[in-house]
Order: sequence, then C-alpha cells, then structure tokens
Amino acid sequence: MANRVSCFVDVTKCVGCRACQVACKQWNLNAAEKTVFKGGYGNPPALSPSTFTQIKFKEMKSNGSLAWIFRKHGCYHCENAACVNVCPTEPKALSKHEMGFTVRDSKLCIGCGACVEACPFKVPQLDVENMKAKSCTFCIDRVTQGKQPACVKTCPPNALTFGKREDILKLAYERQKQVPGSKVYGDKNLGDVKSLNVIYLLPVGPKSLDLPESPKVSMDVKSFWEKYLKQANLFKVNKTAATVIMKLLESA
Repeated sequence: MANRVSCFVDVTKCVGCRACQVACKQWNLNAAEKTVFKGGYGNPPALSPSTFTQIKFKEMKSNGSLAWIFRKHGCYHCENAACVNVCPTEPKALSKHEMGFTVRDSKLCIGCGACVEACPFKVPQLDVENMKAKSCTFCIDRVTQGKQPACVKTCPPNALTFGKREDILKLAYERQKQVPGSKVYGDKNLGDVKSLNVIYLLPVGPKSLDLPESPKVSMDVKSFWEKYLKQANLFKVNKTAATVIMKLLESA
C-alpha cells in the first residue's frame, strides 16, 4: 500500500493522562460511562461500544523499584485483519482502506459478533442493544482530510505520532536505539495478523503488557467461519439475520 499510514505509540513517553481517551470520546460523540472502582487505576476499566481508546495501567518492578507503565489500547488495524476475514455480510461491513487501516460500515454491520470472537487482541465490542459491533475508526474522517487522529492531536507528552508508515518505522527504530532494552512491536512477522498499523515502542516484553508475541486467530473461530458464517454470507442487514448468527455463535 503506497499510501499506508501508521500511528506510533511510544510507551516510554506515556504518562497516563488519558487525554487520548477523552479526545476519542469527544470526536466520536461517544457517551461517558459510569464506572466502579475495582482496585485498578484504569478508567474505564475496558473497551466498550462507547470506549474505543483505553489507557492500560501496569504495575511492575523495574531495576529493583516499583514502576507504572501506561499503554494505549484500541484497534491495532492489522494488515491481515481477522475481523475483515470473518465478516459474513455481503458486501462486507469490514474492509481495509487503501491507507492501511480497518474500516467498519455500521450500515452493513448485522451485529453477529464474528469480529469480536476472531480478533486476537479482543478489541471489537458488541453493542447488543443496537446490534452493531464497534471499535476505533482510526479517525477516518480526519485522516482522509489530511489531519491527525484525535488521540494523536491531543497527546501532551507527544507519546503518539502519526504519519507515513515508512517514517513511523524509522522513528520507532531510532527511539529503540535511544531507549536501552526497548522493543518495537507491530512491524512484521506478527503471527496471523502479519503486521499492525499501530506501532509500539515497549519498555518490556509484550507479554508483560498483555500483548501477544505472535497473535493467532483461534482455530475454533476459523472452523466456525467455515461451518456457519461462510455459508451465511448472503445475509442482508436486518435483525433477523443478526439473531440467527448470534444463536449460532452461542451454540458453536
């Protein structure tokens, strides 16, 4: 993809201010959520149909002392996106944009939950009330107009950078040289997804930050796709079709 763009998340710079969370909600007109303190400092505690961006807090020992690591979590916009591959609608509700990110057409989405089950990062969230799956849009309405994603635009410590993929990768590997022991995550050879359009600089290994080293799509999901959803790819956008597929998901 000649026009491929990416977002760089420098975890070593993130201060956990959550400005990106707020900017994401504001730009997408997503409502705030009532939350309950459960002992962790992440708030909201997880992604949801109205929360596309979440800052994860990780407490761990580093060089003999206690350290907090903050990591932006949301859609990773995989090169080989499992969500796109399993989407059963015709035409597909999910597709890859020429700029590299994953696009969701809510008008075509039937809320079957296939993308929710297939994603190795557990990112898409199902809005059961409206029978729609939802996740980060990569601010397609901003990016295609030459603007930065809302989260990048608002980041105070400049932990987020947006640009052409080749420039983002160059920056990521330059930062890796500057930060001893850090690792670039998302570039290539990343299991089933191949690579990501959200590139990370991690101060510790991915497993320590709840990221799979080699993301894999469950064989159960692949089998389900072959057995049910592929046969149902003529379903149109209606609640009857959505209900049928939800029942299949529950029984698979």
